[in-house]
Amino acid sequence: MHLSRLCSQAGEDKFVDDYVVPQDALPHRMSMPVLRNSIVTFECKATEVRPVGSHLVVMATVDGILAPSSLPPLLYGEGRYMCGVAVDEIAAVSGAQ
Repeated sequence: MHLSRLCSQAGEDKFVDDYVVPQDALPHRMSMPVLRNSIVTFECKATEVRPVGSHLVVMATVDGILAPSSLPPLLYGEGRYMCGVAVDEIAAVSGAQ
């Protein structure tokens, strides 16, 4: 969460090198940085970039996936970090099938 907050702030370079896994520690070569403790890294090739409002939407093909462990996802919405609940847990509590 610390890295997410650091990178979301406006301003100068974030110096995220301290948060990147060295290439020689990866199971195979990746052409992009892999963040420590990330739940997944997608290696993609951009196929289209579209401006939407104040953002750019990037369409891409996935060339590789690195998913080293099973960590809970980092969820952010409505201006805050959140915890997810598994869909089957919701169904069990509500009695739905």
